[in-house]
Amino acid sequence: MTKAKRKSKMKVLGDGSLLVEPVPVRERVHNLNTLKSLDLIEFSSVAETEFVKLITALCGDGSSPSVREATAEAAFELNISIETAKRYLLKHTARRAEFVITDGKVGLR
Repeated sequence: MTKAKRKSKMKVLGDGSLLVEPVPVRERVHNLNTLKSLDLIEFSSVAETEFVKLITALCGDGSSPSVREATAEAAFELNISIETAKRYLLKHTARRAEFVITDGKVGLR
């Protein structure tokens, strides 16, 4: 991302404080795809972190998405394969991990 584009994401408020707007999802996916082509190991690490954030957000409003819905959403939003999303979900449902699967639904611990 160029500095000119980065500046357009910032606004100065009336009190002089700086408001930084979040990166849009499509831009985040573009950045992940760029990283995927440059450094696969770093991509895997970043994609897994983004996966955890995404599933946490899906479960955060008290809802419990199905395993299928969670993996499909993550695969689509992060541009990863369904199998990769399944592996991430399985890893993050270990006893001390963030998520739990109960009756086919993903929830927060």
